Amino acid sequence: MSVVITVPYYNESEGILETLKDISNQEFEADKVIFVDSGSTDKTSDIINEWILTNKKVNFLNVFSGKMSPSSSINHAIKISNEDIVAYIDCGLSVPTNWLSTSIKLLKTNDADMISTRIYTAGINKVDKVFVSQTYGYKNLTICFPGSIVKRSVFDKIGTLMPDARASYDTDFIQKFNSRHLKRQINTQVYIKYQDINYTDTFINGFKKVYSYSLNAWNAVGDIKPSLYTITSFIILYLLINSHYVALGYLLIIYAMARTIIIPLMKSTKSISLILSPSIIYILFAGFTIDMSRMFGYISSFFMRLRIT
Repeated sequence: MSVVITVPYYNESEGILETLKDISNQEFEADKVIFVDSGSTDKTSDIINEWILTNKKVNFLNVFSGKMSPSSSINHAIKISNEDIVAYIDCGLSVPTNWLSTSIKLLKTNDADMISTRIYTAGINKVDKVFVSQTYGYKNLTICFPGSIVKRSVFDKIGTLMPDARASYDTDFIQKFNSRHLKRQINTQVYIKYQDINYTDTFINGFKKVYSYSLNAWNAVGDIKPSLYTITSFIILYLLINSHYVALGYLLIIYAMARTIIIPLMKSTKSISLILSPSIIYILFAGFTIDMSRMFGYISSFFMRLRIT
């Protein structure tokens, strides 16, 4: 089986050398490695080109396809390659040397259509840790789409990734994958992790990130969050208009408990160390920031869709 690794990137000059090294050091050598420039404005492309030339990596390609989203960049790499297996990894991740070899072996042994791995998230600073506790799970291993290898035949059956999306394309793709009753297995022998910040270093950047991630959610098959947030908003609006302040008060108490304790513990029981510390206030504020930015993102994308139609 021939293998191509696709790596989309955008302004990754600080960590791109680590990504190049991790891919180059894989025990299983890919037939082709395609780095796709999604419109970087820094020196990432120059660094990649220089590294390829210096290390004489004839199977490494660096292509530019204009300003693209991660999903469209991955699709571009799929389109210009013809290998049997497409492996996808993001920049900014530490990848073990046996990632590809163990995944390929598992794919062959179990006759699977896709092999995914897990990502370990713990956070770097206080803000990063509380955002992680509300999303991936604090000190948790979560199944993820980056690090996956997929048979090319899968794309022939269900199509490529949802285009022009920074996020939700993984949810959309997995939903379509499952609807065709294809076989996905998890490589538990390895895990990937972030080189630096796991989610965000500040609340403002966290708001911006969640907002941008929410813009394509309405287009993703299987993502019910936009509907849930819309229904919740109407309930709150109804309570306010009809002056049901007692009910609203109870709802706010339930919300605070959910965002401060229940959701972080559901994501990972190891969040208890954050909950039982002064960081508990940060946990609640991180949850509130996520919910507000999601709501703004869903509303913005909803009206954008109306303008298009």
